[in-house]
Amino acid sequence: MKTIITTIFVLFLINRLAIAQDTMYVYKSGAVSTKLAIVNIDSVIFYKASTTQNNTPSQSDLMTQSVSDDLAIRDAQLVIDIDVTNFMSGLSVTKGNGDTIPCGLKVIDSNKVKKKFHISYYNGVNCDINRVKTGDITIQLINGTQWNEAGAEIQVNYNVSVTRKVYGKIYTLKGVKTITNVNGGLIWGRTIDINNIITHVVDGKDTITFPDGTTRIWEHKVQRTWQQYIAHVWTLTITGLGTSGSYDYLATWGVNRKGDNFYSQIKTPIVSINACYWLYPSKGEIIHTIVSTKTSETASITVTLGVDANGNPPSVNTCASSYKINWIAQDGKSGTNVLSY
Repeated sequence: MKTIITTIFVLFLINRLAIAQDTMYVYKSGAVSTKLAIVNIDSVIFYKASTTQNNTPSQSDLMTQSVSDDLAIRDAQLVIDIDVTNFMSGLSVTKGNGDTIPCGLKVIDSNKVKKKFHISYYNGVNCDINRVKTGDITIQLINGTQWNEAGAEIQVNYNVSVTRKVYGKIYTLKGVKTITNVNGGLIWGRTIDINNIITHVVDGKDTITFPDGTTRIWEHKVQRTWQQYIAHVWTLTITGLGTSGSYDYLATWGVNRKGDNFYSQIKTPIVSINACYWLYPSKGEIIHTIVSTKTSETASITVTLGVDANGNPPSVNTCASSYKINWIAQDGKSGTNVLSY
């Protein structure tokens, strides 16, 4: 169709030039945009106009957006889950051990018999150095009698918005998940010995609203392993447990903001420490695959976590500031980008 329209336009232009060789009209969107004076015409030059508009994202932009959205949603899921499990940990210890409700949360309603609690963020600005959180969460213990028991399981319903202060972008997550305390124990050291390992399995589905208002449905399934190796210093190791079709080790999967399917695999575990606010993983690798819903062509992105601004491993005893992506787009183009967390 474009070829036919172009041919008609060229024939019309040549005809106009033959009739009146002193003026050429330039058409845009069906209207005359420019009139050019012509002194002499020796030849007609044909060229193909680009169909890419100035505001069309580049391949690099599309790759980085899909990955940065993935990491932002993972971060939001993690901070919500930390608040939830901290709240449940507070209920599992005796009174007098300090605050049992995480900063910024308040109890709206509770039924201790049914082990069901409705909590809400009321002061999300001052309780997290990196994020602002607003919204409501309902938690119910659906297996076990206390959260610190091995095999205890909670169901979490949530509608929470998380804003990264440094970027000001708001991601809203609305969904339901289960969190299983595989081997028992509590995270923040209230009842745990040094070198104990606590493992949580998280399995859920979110309706996500992105900063531009786009909504998508994502699934996630991860194992988080917490280990305290010296007093008050914790490592967090994350691996993917999800499967979809031929993809395994999935942490998140669904439809990205552009409308293509994506599969985000963790085959090399992600490791971070609480001293870096869990926000800056010190190592790990993600394989992020994008499958076009129109052509079924794939783009592959390898995400290396825990680098400095130059893409190199950071100095010892410092928090990583960035991550590196190596990408191959659906058209075969490739590139490398280093992005800040």
